[in-house]
Amino acid sequence: MAWQKVKVPIPRRFGPTERQAIAQEVIDFIVERTKSGKNIKGGAFPGYSASYKGSLDFKIAGKGGTVDLTLSGEMLDSIQLLAHKSGEIEVGFDRSDKELNGKAEGNQTGSYGTGKAKKSKARPFLGITGKDLKVILDKYPSSREDSLTRATDELAAALAAGDLVDGIDFEGE
Repeated sequence: MAWQKVKVPIPRRFGPTERQAIAQEVIDFIVERTKSGKNIKGGAFPGYSASYKGSLDFKIAGKGGTVDLTLSGEMLDSIQLLAHKSGEIEVGFDRSDKELNGKAEGNQTGSYGTGKAKKSKARPFLGITGKDLKVILDKYPSSREDSLTRATDELAAALAAGDLVDGIDFEGE
């Protein structure tokens, strides 16, 4: 089982607070896109297998026809900022959580515990296209002061919503 994470290149002009805010927006985007049944490229995920549709888990979860990777919601809720540095953010799952990394890997590759990737069953969700990232980055003004204000507002909103990336540090700006 591999550690599930993705590096997202961003312009070097962004400081630590901006990188954390951008990471929060990327994570929010990944979660919302996935919950709407869309993969990284915006296409639909492969459908549920007949055996899963007939399972008790499927019935208990009240699943419908849209594949949204939210049996319990734990996997998507666990995506976090892992690291950031000039020109890059890294989001994914805590390295020590083997169960969540296994679930994410199964979905990403279509292996679902078999150890063999199966492209026809893969549901790639952990990532963002350049086009979608540009929409997020365009929210950050070129003025350093205005960009920091935007970042601070984003992080404050996430904090108020109780959905904040780990490791927020406003010091050192």
